[in-house]
Amino acid sequence: PWILQHYSGTLNLDIRRMLANYLAEHFATVDSVDWASVAGNPKFLGHSIASLCRLFFSDLIQGTRRSMTGASRRSITGASSDVTLKDVANYTNVKYINGRPRNVNQSILTRQNEVIDYFKHYLKNHHMVNFRLYTE
Repeated sequence: PWILQHYSGTLNLDIRRMLANYLAEHFATVDSVDWASVAGNPKFLGHSIASLCRLFFSDLIQGTRRSMTGASRRSITGASSDVTLKDVANYTNVKYINGRPRNVNQSILTRQNEVIDYFKHYLKNHHMVNFRLYTE
C-alpha cells in the first residue's frame, strides 16, 4: 500500500496506538472486528485490510501476549481470543507512549521512492491527469 499511503500522507506513519485504541473503542472482541469498516475509516487511509490485519495480529497481539506471559517470540502460541482488545490497547499505549516515528531501513525508503516515482512517471506518460485514490 505504499502508493496509497504516499497519496494519503500516511507513508511510514506509525498507526499502532491509533489502531489499538480504535479497535478497543469500537469492537467488543478480536473476533468481532469488522476489518472492512476499519480499513474504510479515514484514520487508516492508505492501509488495506491485509496491512491492518498483519500489523494487528503479527505485532500488537503477539507483543501483548509476550508482555502478559514474559514469553519469547518463538514460544508464543494460542488463539487471539486469549488477549482482549483492551489488553492490546493498554500494551500498545504503554509500549509506544513516546509516539516515535516508525524506524524504516534506508533501503526500504529508497525502494519506496523508486516505486512512487515510477508510478508518477507512469501516470504522466499515460496522460492520467485525473488520477484519484479509490479506497473502497
